[in-house]
Amino acid sequence: MNKLWIKVQTTPGKEKSKREKDRNDLKVTIGENLVRLSQLEGCTLEIYKEFVLDKLIEIITSKDDKMSQQYLMDCIIQAFPDEYHINTLEKLLQTCALIMQNNVDIKTIFIRLMDRLADFAANSEEEVNNFSTDLDLFAMFKKNIDNIIEDQGATVELRKFLELQVAFLKFSIQCYPTNIEYVNDILKSCCTLCQKQSSTDLDEDSLKSIVKLLTLPLDSLSISVLQMDEFPKLMKYLPLNKRRIVALKICQAVTVSAIPLRNLEIIGQIVDFIDPILKESKELADIDPTEFEQEQHLVARLPHLVYHENPDTQFQMLEALKAQFFKGGIKRQYHTLPAIFFAYVKLARYITDCVQKRGEAEEPVEEETEEAPKIYNVKKRYFKGEFELTFRKLYETILEIIGKLSSDYPELCMKLYLEFAQIINECDKNKEVIRNFRVLFY
Repeated sequence: MNKLWIKVQTTPGKEKSKREKDRNDLKVTIGENLVRLSQLEGCTLEIYKEFVLDKLIEIITSKDDKMSQQYLMDCIIQAFPDEYHINTLEKLLQTCALIMQNNVDIKTIFIRLMDRLADFAANSEEEVNNFSTDLDLFAMFKKNIDNIIEDQGATVELRKFLELQVAFLKFSIQCYPTNIEYVNDILKSCCTLCQKQSSTDLDEDSLKSIVKLLTLPLDSLSISVLQMDEFPKLMKYLPLNKRRIVALKICQAVTVSAIPLRNLEIIGQIVDFIDPILKESKELADIDPTEFEQEQHLVARLPHLVYHENPDTQFQMLEALKAQFFKGGIKRQYHTLPAIFFAYVKLARYITDCVQKRGEAEEPVEEETEEAPKIYNVKKRYFKGEFELTFRKLYETILEIIGKLSSDYPELCMKLYLEFAQIINECDKNKEVIRNFRVLFY
């Protein structure tokens, strides 16, 4: 039937419209036959591997007809179960390599195959475990995708290769959800592709694909993306408005995961990644006010994730965030500075607890982990060593924050001053310190 389908295309003496109708009818019939074949009770995995697939591959490769080869490969992918494809993937990919010489659109075939396997993995945890132990599907796809790029790189548009990498990334995340190296390898390939083309020549579809490549890993890897060398390199190819989208996704992933931010390096990395939503820019001046408020609310949640047992270290991390917030302009500061104000207030209470606990016998506590769902739901471990941070230094920092807002938002500042007075009275029993700051409240 496939031979007849191919022959109809070149049959002389028929009008083109008649040939196309006959060819389409045969095409539908071939597809229906493959669907019926896949539904037969006797077509088990063993029969499929030993007889059915080999015969189908023989039919596909016997005639150098680009349209029929692509259609039959697509039918096989759509008609037969995902388990069959997993167990015969190497044969399928070898067939793709053979028909690629005939300029068949292998990228579309790969995308559909990877999308199916990714969806299957998302709904089958047991199969995901099998991927990690029995089959190296990632290596199979990686090898063949690299071959496609090498053979067709000069003739195919960049956007199509990026679409292929998006499908590959989705597949990798679903099948190997915790493997950072696989994601980094894919991003590295994308950087190599983009290097061959000027960033100003990237079309809208290519930019959308790059945004997907940068945001897809965030749901499963969260702040682990900060460890990937290729992530910031690929992000540089985006214009500012696209980087803002990625920055929002990163900030959202960090805050939703609620993983404590425990060192200055992580703070610095996050600040670099979300820079487009921390600073003023003429290119982003027309942002909808509601969207602007929502993004700044996300940013304002970051100070509450900063945590370290040592008050000195926690103060340094908050100082790093405060320095960035001070560069953001008064409209941003209206949302972000009150948040970091209360982070310092919480630190003041923590210092009081540390002083009270110092010298007491240490009680066994639950070990804190980065996987803790909420930092403040974890049982606190108080720092009992020596630290340099004093109430005076902390109060001066708090006053600096209030001073930044005083001229534009006096009512808000009055509320913060009252909170400040309360924290002095609550935490610091040093009457001299209280007298020195009392003048501020008149």
